[in-house]
Amino acid sequence: MNEVREGEIQIALFSATVPTWVRDIALEFMKPDFRVVDLAQDLSNKTAKNVKHIKMECDRDDRIEALAKIIAVHGGAGKVIVFT
Repeated sequence: MNEVREGEIQIALFSATVPTWVRDIALEFMKPDFRVVDLAQDLSNKTAKNVKHIKMECDRDDRIEALAKIIAVHGGAGKVIVFT
């Protein structure tokens, strides 16, 4: 890995997924020789069988209320990770 020299800016981009728009952002802001590190690349089971995925689109102004409702209805006593 390249060392960061004094006075240089190091840019790192982290994403749980790498859809096309994320790669486009990387191409725009990262150095030309940037590297993608996919920690789940070789896993045969990328998502645990007992994980429930919920997707809900809502208006920007309604997102906090929508999140509260999703957690109240589907959260139970388990652990929750919210990607926004």
